[in-house]
Amino acid sequence: MSKIMIPTLDERVGEFIGIVLGDGNIQHKVIEITLENPWEIHYANYVKNLVYTLFKKNATIRTKFGNSLGVMIYSRDIVEFVKRFGIKEGNKMKSKIEIPNEILNNNMALIGCIRGLVDTDGGIFFKQNGYKRALIEFKSFSKPLRNSFKIGLKKIGFTPSDSGSGKIAVRIQTQEEIKKYITLVGSSNQKNIIRFDAYIKNGVVPSKKELCNSIMRQ
Repeated sequence: MSKIMIPTLDERVGEFIGIVLGDGNIQHKVIEITLENPWEIHYANYVKNLVYTLFKKNATIRTKFGNSLGVMIYSRDIVEFVKRFGIKEGNKMKSKIEIPNEILNNNMALIGCIRGLVDTDGGIFFKQNGYKRALIEFKSFSKPLRNSFKIGLKKIGFTPSDSGSGKIAVRIQTQEEIKKYITLVGSSNQKNIIRFDAYIKNGVVPSKKELCNSIMRQ
């Protein structure tokens, strides 16, 4: 008998799967989500609360090497739940991870999954090479994950493009779609929420230094 609550597929489950695909490491009885310290302590607590909301299971947060945080989920049942979506233990590159078809075919779960991926391995940034504009970017060395991310964005009405050195990034670049993303997908990560709010209010995305100062004041 499972010792956790088994949730049905919805936006929150999709977001959790996106977080695991982005910054998660799966082993036999544990899932670890690695985040930045101290800039993502708010997000670490969000992930911890999300785990409890979905599974009625307590996660723990630990500091790693001073500049990293680990959200630790000790549960063989949650590991098995995640593996039902085709996500394997161990090295994510070797297992050729991608957004599961079950999520790609469920728009609400897909929106959550995209949010989780961008909140862990992406964000909103300001490009200033001769012109000023914002862009939303997701980076991954996994080509299958990048491709499924692009497919997912297209399914919910965006026009993503490959970018970055070695084409390891996927971007949304039109300002109309940036605003659409903020409204439709949004963020659960404080660093992105602050940047989204500043962009909507002032048309400018804060620098990392400005962002860090803002987060530390909260």
